[in-house]
This record gives sequence, C-alpha cells and structure tokens, in this order.
Amino acid sequence: MSAKYYKKSGRVSLPAFVAALVLGGGAGIVLAAGYAYAALYNPIIYIQFIITIIFGALVGWVVTSTSVKLKSRNTLVDMLALLIVLGVAIWVYWAYWAHISGYGDPGFVQLSLQDKFMAGPMATWAYALDEIRGLGEFYELSIGKRGRSGGSFSGGDLHYLWAAEAAIIVLSALGGMLMVNLESAPYNEATKTASTLVLKTRGHGFDGEQEDYVTAFEAGDFSTLLALAPVPEVIENEDTGAEVKIYRDPGDLSFNLLTVEKLTYKVEEKEGPVSNSYTHIIGNLYITADQADMLEAKLPAPPPEAD
Repeated sequence: MSAKYYKKSGRVSLPAFVAALVLGGGAGIVLAAGYAYAALYNPIIYIQFIITIIFGALVGWVVTSTSVKLKSRNTLVDMLALLIVLGVAIWVYWAYWAHISGYGDPGFVQLSLQDKFMAGPMATWAYALDEIRGLGEFYELSIGKRGRSGGSFSGGDLHYLWAAEAAIIVLSALGGMLMVNLESAPYNEATKTASTLVLKTRGHGFDGEQEDYVTAFEAGDFSTLLALAPVPEVIENEDTGAEVKIYRDPGDLSFNLLTVEKLTYKVEEKEGPVSNSYTHIIGNLYITADQADMLEAKLPAPPPEAD
C-alpha cells in the first residue's frame, strides 16, 4: 500500500469556536482571579513560577478541550480562540491584581487613557508612562517579596516583568493545547465520528534507526514490531522499547491508524526506571484492517504502567 498519513481536515466549526471563547473565557477569568491572589500573597518566587505555568496550561487545556469536544478540526482557528481568551485572562489578572492590592479600580489605566485621548497621542503616551511608573512603585512596595526587594522600580522594570510573565503564560497555554491534541482521538470525516484507541502497548527491544523503521512501516513491513518482547521486570539503563497505539473506527474498516514511539529507559542505580525519553517514529499511518488485526493479536500485552 502507498504510505498515507491522517491529517485534520481543517474544517472550521463555528459552534466550537464560539463555545471555546465563551466557556474558555469564563474559565480564564475565574483562573485569572485566583492567579491574581496567588501573585499578591505568595511569598516564594519559585512556587509562583510553577503557578504561572499551571495557570497558562489550564487555560490552554480548557479552551482546546472545548474545541475538540465540539469537533473542531482546524488547529489555527483553535489557536486563535486560545490567544483571544489568553488576552482577556491576562488583562483580567493584571487589572484584578491592581484592584485587590489597593492601587485602584480595575482598568484604571484604560479608563484614564480614554479621558486623556482627546489631548493628542503625545499627551496620551506621557500619561500612560506616568501611570506605569506609579504602578511600578506601588508594585514593589506591595509585593516586593516575589523576588525583588529594595532599590528603585521603574516603569521599564515593570514592562519587562509583565512581558516575561505573559510570555510564560502563553507558552504554557500552547503546551496545554498540545497535550490535548496529542491525546485526542483522530476524527473520521467519512462517518463523522471520533476513532477509538483499541490498542496501547509497549514492547522491549527496539534499537534500530528511525529512517529504517519509517521505510519498513510505510511499505507494510511490521516485522520489527512483531519481534518486540514483553517488557521485563528488571530494566537496564539505556534499554530500548516501543510504545504502539492503534486507532480504529468500527464503522469504517478503512480507518485504521498506527502510531509508534521509541522508548529509551533512564535508570538510576538502586532506584529502578525513573524516566523514559521518547523518539517519534511514525504517527497516524493508515494501515489495513488485516494489518491492524494482526498487530492487535500478536503484539505483547500492555504492561500495567501502559494501561
């Protein structure tokens, strides 16, 4: 058979986009309020860094999960919805932090700028800088415990701090989006249903080169997978294996997808397996129903940790 890989159709679902904005936006606002309290009262900057990552990842997870459940198949549109929600969530966090910390009303800068806008762009910009400088001084006095104490705090410092924080939130949200997409079942446009994960297993002994595996699998040669041994109870450092997933659509015999990842075990002395490094070999390759049946029947049974 000629090699063919599953790809999202790219179809845009308006209900999914709207739901992602509404539900994701609502969740983002609630999470932003909680994050503002953590930013104000948490005294340990390292814990705050972890909270920042969790905040972004949760927003990304909620928005993308909503899109996927409502059958969105366009990653760029899903990302647009996520960026819009993130913009709202980050603004709410900043404004709400200013409110609960006692600096002023949420949206103080935006509302004040509206009053100054008619004075011209230069006056507006100068007023914005004054507001930021004042907020910077207040920020240091109120939450200098977040890793900064003593010395002066300029508006430029505040710009850099918030820009770095926003970048971490956005990157974490994209990571949450990626996790959802990796765990989402491929969607069959022919039957309008999501496929089912019928097999997820691991085998031992898979130490060839990626290019050789890809060439063989695309040609329908799965002998290296059939040669996998069950995962032993004792694993040595740098042992290799494979994780195999098969998705199928019961209503369409032609929809059978194979994904293979190479595992390299990292073992510390007297500690046992502590981590696995994954190397992508092949993802969502179309295989025949007979090939899927054969792999399901002959591959090693899933070990407990792969269930």
